[in-house]
Amino acid sequence: MADLVTADVQRVEGAAGTHSYSLEETKAFANFINNNLGSDEALKDLLPLNPMDESLFSSVHDGTLLCKLLNFAVPNTIDERAVNWPHKKNRALNNFEIGENQNVAVNSAKAVGCSTVNIGAEDMTAGTPHLVLGLVWQVMKLALFSEINLTHHPELYRLLEDGEELSDFMKLPAEHILIRWFNFHLAAAGWERRVKDFSGSIKDGENYTVLLAQIAPEQCNRGPLSMSPEDRAEAVIAGAAKLGVERFIQPSDITNGISKLNLAFVAALFNNWPALEVIESEEQLRELRDVLDEDDESMGREERAFRNWINNLGIEGTVDRLFDDLRDGVILLQVLDHLKPGCVEWKKVNKTPNNTWKKSENCNKVIDIIQNSLGMKLVGIDGNNLVEGHKMYTLAVMWRLMEYHIVGSVSGLDEKGILSWANGRAGSTIGSFRAKELKTSKWLADLLFAIDNRVIDHAEINEGSDDEERMANAKYVITAARKLCTVYALPEDILEVKQKLIFHMVATLYTVDHE
Repeated sequence: MADLVTADVQRVEGAAGTHSYSLEETKAFANFINNNLGSDEALKDLLPLNPMDESLFSSVHDGTLLCKLLNFAVPNTIDERAVNWPHKKNRALNNFEIGENQNVAVNSAKAVGCSTVNIGAEDMTAGTPHLVLGLVWQVMKLALFSEINLTHHPELYRLLEDGEELSDFMKLPAEHILIRWFNFHLAAAGWERRVKDFSGSIKDGENYTVLLAQIAPEQCNRGPLSMSPEDRAEAVIAGAAKLGVERFIQPSDITNGISKLNLAFVAALFNNWPALEVIESEEQLRELRDVLDEDDESMGREERAFRNWINNLGIEGTVDRLFDDLRDGVILLQVLDHLKPGCVEWKKVNKTPNNTWKKSENCNKVIDIIQNSLGMKLVGIDGNNLVEGHKMYTLAVMWRLMEYHIVGSVSGLDEKGILSWANGRAGSTIGSFRAKELKTSKWLADLLFAIDNRVIDHAEINEGSDDEERMANAKYVITAARKLCTVYALPEDILEVKQKLIFHMVATLYTVDHE
């Protein structure tokens, strides 16, 4: 499902050469932001954006819009108490305050699943068009795709194909689920055509017209089939508006087959009007519960942290599902080569392993390199554990890689050395990264203040006497830390004292303090 080249492209000269960006995307993204953030009082001096000019790029200058957009896409990602707001200071932000906001935005984007390789805080401050559009699109996808899953829509069960396992369906990316949803309704309408992408399959607007008439027969009909493609596209957008989809794309985006924008449009249609019958079969509901309950919430947070870390290393390929995508060993070997260049003999690697034996060979190489080249211990784990997608062993391997990424870059310091440094800097002492005192986040706040007293306001830290206070502290401390570095831990990880992710956060702060 490759994107078509958009019809309207702008080119800009920069220090890194000439880059092009889509005017259609600029317009659609501006409309999306206006629709969803336009009523936010904190952004009243920035919004609404003019979709017909380049105000989108200048509006991200101080970082506040990006912070708000991230919180819209993934609620509570950023504690807004830690953001510098012009309306609260009654003045324009200075360069340091802008830099803090941009660091929070970019580092938070990494933590929730965006790839920010080659995207820095300074690019957002400068409003570099193709990089702003790249980051905004990723955040938009997070917002649009967040509920396209069985957890939020158990009725997606109805899209399973004959003989398909529910666990396999859960592995499908949102784009594939949306195509299946689209075709499910086309089939139910008795329409012979099917969509296979978000470009050529929808350019004439006919499939859209039938979809709308099928999912909302009281609001829409097939009348637009007799119209010209241009008028039909306008009718499709008007029909979607009746279903609660605020206009953010243009008829020309449909007729030009702009894949990215049509994907967003279909996602918005699904989110507003899925039109799938509720699952009532007790057997099907039981199967759903069994599959969904397999994922431990805590383990899921670790999986997300490791996945997002890999996706921001700048290696080839993307990890969507950690336990499945690492089973052939290829991505893990790329990670190893990134961490310690030259440690992988690529001539001996099966780069496209097509059977279990070749995958096992690769994964055994991974274990061998971790132990013998990186010098990290792995007890009771072999390559077959990775090939089988064993969750506990895969997480153990990932932890060793992430640990080496930090510890290997700080002059061989181990966990005890990092703890000793942190206790000295914080001015108070914890016995380990499993210490119950960490639940309140007060020790972490002290550490941050010692590293840079501008990033944290102790007046925002409470006693942490109950879960509500502890959660508020954890949210604030994580956002404050993201002014300095990337933190993959979530507030829940602090409250539950997840030793590995807290250690990673503190070790990363060590590197900041020693820059």
